[in-house]
Amino acid sequence: MNRLAFHCSEFGGNGQFAAMKWRLAEIADPKNPAYKPNEPRPYEITPVWESDEITAFKNDVTIAAAAVKVGHAYRVRARMQDNTGRWSHWSEPVQFVAGEPSR
Repeated sequence: MNRLAFHCSEFGGNGQFAAMKWRLAEIADPKNPAYKPNEPRPYEITPVWESDEITAFKNDVTIAAAAVKVGHAYRVRARMQDNTGRWSHWSEPVQFVAGEPSR
């Protein structure tokens, strides 16, 4: 399938779960063959895809493969909000290089 599927842990904050968000961003990875040192580097806080606020907890997300470029490096992260309105920090990243779509 030509999609990106990710999973996060259960809500573990104080209070009750209220919302969550997912973010996918391109990064500059000097070890990646697609890295071009003389071009502007992508900044991780600028997403190539970001979910709306999700108010029903679901620890899986699927992102269309069209959101990424083959050979480029990306990080995906999630964050959660409790019922008092406090957002968590973004999670530790899952980093990957996008491969060719399956046929």
